[in-house]
Amino acid sequence: MQRCLGLIMAFVSASGSVAQTPKAEPATGELSGSLAPVDGTWPRPAVFVEAQDGKTSTPRVKWRGRRFRILGLDPGRYTIGFSLGSQGADLHRIRGVVVEAGAHSIPQLQDIETGQFCSRVEVRVFDDEGRPLDRATVTRHFETEEGLWDSVTRTVDKSGVARLFVARSGAHVTVERVGYRTVRIDSLTKNRVVILQPRPELRVGVRGMPEIPEYMRLRVLAMPPAPRPEWGDDEARPVRATIRVGKPGKMHVGGPGRYTLQLYAIVSPPNGANETKRIAQIPVEVRDETRPQEFEIVLDDAQRQLVDDLIETAKGN
Repeated sequence: MQRCLGLIMAFVSASGSVAQTPKAEPATGELSGSLAPVDGTWPRPAVFVEAQDGKTSTPRVKWRGRRFRILGLDPGRYTIGFSLGSQGADLHRIRGVVVEAGAHSIPQLQDIETGQFCSRVEVRVFDDEGRPLDRATVTRHFETEEGLWDSVTRTVDKSGVARLFVARSGAHVTVERVGYRTVRIDSLTKNRVVILQPRPELRVGVRGMPEIPEYMRLRVLAMPPAPRPEWGDDEARPVRATIRVGKPGKMHVGGPGRYTLQLYAIVSPPNGANETKRIAQIPVEVRDETRPQEFEIVLDDAQRQLVDDLIETAKGN
């Protein structure tokens, strides 16, 4: 045994070394870079790359603070783009970036002056009595290169403040909170104070309703009038609320005007198919007031019979 070991050692010594499998060179490239702070902080932009053939893709990016690494790039020449959303129009582009296999740090991507193409703004949201509105949201909208619209939303803090980055050219912003009218800002470029006005609140009850089983629900729908120019899309939509026994349905509508309140019965029997039936509707005039406005849908004999028929049909199922 000792003689065998001696022969092996002699062979290794004579050959100089044991053959090693050569390490494979990486087939893709990796770029590292960093962003210069804006007002003491920095955005976390989306990153995309555009190859020489014009094809745009979203690479894998790893962030650590203001530093980033772009991974898995095929060797070649690229345009590296930065956007405040996905592939939006508010972009900063660095052209002629050469990618080689392996990890590289090139001067073009170091301490990028993000302040040249974006700024950090504060939006302060209050009610009409000057109180901060918690749970309000500030949404920045932008158009993608495909012609679609995307958005980034921030919720205000306890002081009613939301901070977001916007392009130097401005940003389309909406400020919203449940129960308040939406405010739209076409071109936000600097700090802004926004006062939200409450929407009219409706409380809708029903009189003359027969006793209904557990598998039946009542829902009221407020159909709005023709939207006015100052109304947004969300304010012109129908609003609904559930009515429970002895409790009115509560809802906030887009603004004052003539509405139609529609009452629906929704039947969900344990062993049958769901069915929704409109029971009644009434026109109402909604005033521009902050206090709740109460309305009541009174059922006549034919409408009560319609509810009874729904219950009997559900029992048969």
